[in-house]
Amino acid sequence: MIIRSTILASLVAASIATSACSRPNEPEEAPRESVEVAEAWSAGAGTQGEVQNNWLATFNDQTLIALVNEAMEHNADLGLAAARTAEARARAIKAGANLKPTVDLALGGGASGGSSGSSSNTFSGGLQFNWEIDVWDRLGSAEQAATLDAVAAEADLRAARQSIAAQVATAWFLAITTQRTVKLSTSIVESYQSTLNAVQTRADAGQAQPMDLELAKAELATNQAKLASDKGAFDDAVRSLEVLVGRYPKAELDVATALPALPPPAPAGLPSDLLERRPDIVAADRRVASAFNSVQSAKAAKMPRFAITADGGFASGSVDPGSAIWSLGANLVGPLIDGGRLDAEVQITEAQQQAALANYVKVAQDALNEVETALAGESVIRSRLGFIESSTAEFGKAAEIAQKQFDAGVSDVLNLNQVLRQSFQSETQLLALQGEQLIQRVILHASLGGDFGEERVVEGTDGATDGTEAAGESSQP
Repeated sequence: MIIRSTILASLVAASIATSACSRPNEPEEAPRESVEVAEAWSAGAGTQGEVQNNWLATFNDQTLIALVNEAMEHNADLGLAAARTAEARARAIKAGANLKPTVDLALGGGASGGSSGSSSNTFSGGLQFNWEIDVWDRLGSAEQAATLDAVAAEADLRAARQSIAAQVATAWFLAITTQRTVKLSTSIVESYQSTLNAVQTRADAGQAQPMDLELAKAELATNQAKLASDKGAFDDAVRSLEVLVGRYPKAELDVATALPALPPPAPAGLPSDLLERRPDIVAADRRVASAFNSVQSAKAAKMPRFAITADGGFASGSVDPGSAIWSLGANLVGPLIDGGRLDAEVQITEAQQQAALANYVKVAQDALNEVETALAGESVIRSRLGFIESSTAEFGKAAEIAQKQFDAGVSDVLNLNQVLRQSFQSETQLLALQGEQLIQRVILHASLGGDFGEERVVEGTDGATDGTEAAGESSQP
């Protein structure tokens, strides 16, 4: 027994000495790769000013607002994001509970007897106390990592809400655009039907060539096919919108007949502000901080663990205060041989830390690119729209002239169809571009990260309100 005790004491002392030599340092500053940020948006001429919140209201479309509100309540993706957020909150609470003492109640009872007919009853009960003293901040770092993950999940939920709002607005404007296209295609078919009737009348009177009649029929059939395709596209757009707001996709949702007016230019703020405003960047930033805390916890796991235990209660045939017993102890457990498991765990968390850093840079760069692309896209659409409006007006005049010449018999159906085709194509492009302009504005708002119309409050597990300063942490762990 003495030899065993001596060997055990020597091993424990060696463990403490070895662990003390490898005690983890305090968390270092995160070697975060720099994200190049310009002083102003290169494509943002005329868009200075603070980023606009409540951007949904700028379209002055109450039906759109109602649809977005419906999506906030019933969209399945948002339900999934909310569930993940709730899970992250619970995990943070669980991690924090590991820092606190635990007290368990233990009760037991039994009966025994013998061949003599004698019997006895026993009853035991007591409390068991256990508390691990977090000397090396293993548990504290794990709690901080879980708390930061919860704040990141809150930011993910806010990003999901903003994304769904933008998707609903995009789907709404697309549905209106496709419905207007169906209306235009219907009028085009009616126009070609009128042309065919006129050619048929002339052919019956021997005043038209057979080729003219065949051309008129072919043109009508071509545009009838396009009308059928446009109707299908409209139904698809409505079904997509219905799914976004949580309805069954029956293609029965009522769609407005006209697009809202384009709001004034949206201010884009500063590129540097984007890194603190967009919820997806905030989430990536918090996960960087969480990863550094996870590394600290993994390193601390290589250190000895100290715990205090206590038991108190009674065990006898009756509940008698005189039979009460108690014990108090302290123990130390230090890793000796684990086959490299703890070192591997440190390497895993360090690799995850580098992945979190790289992901932050990628998310930030993608966000900056999205804004620059959206700003440039608005400029391009404005320029295109001016040209298309001009060409549509000129083609309209040419079509009127061609129609008059055809009616007067000085022009054939081939010339009329050619002019009409160009005129109708220009009108279709104009309708599509008008819808695209509104969609591009939605894309800009989404890329800038401004709130679509709800109060921007995210209640993290530590009471943080915006997810950027969780548990007293800055962007650097």
